[in-house]
Amino acid sequence: MSFASAHNDHLDPEKHSGGSDDPLDTVLLSEGMEAAFLGIGYQFTKPMAVYSKKEALTVLMTQGMTYEEAVEYFDFNVQGAYVGEQTPIYLEDEHE
Repeated sequence: MSFASAHNDHLDPEKHSGGSDDPLDTVLLSEGMEAAFLGIGYQFTKPMAVYSKKEALTVLMTQGMTYEEAVEYFDFNVQGAYVGEQTPIYLEDEHE
């Protein structure tokens, strides 16, 4: 799983103009996890990308992993990957 600064081609350009005040210009996005993207959250005044863990696991399973493999991969390589202060947040929504 890799992370990229938000030049958000997967988001609707009508909703996100890309201006300098747009928090999407400063957050890191998890590449390949567009279907799990929920939006922007804040840690104090710092914007952070927020993802659904449930949907992230679904994305991994559509790539051929079993549920158990997806959980193991997610825990170590996605949620467990610290990529700096802008590391995305993963909402624990798996057991709603």
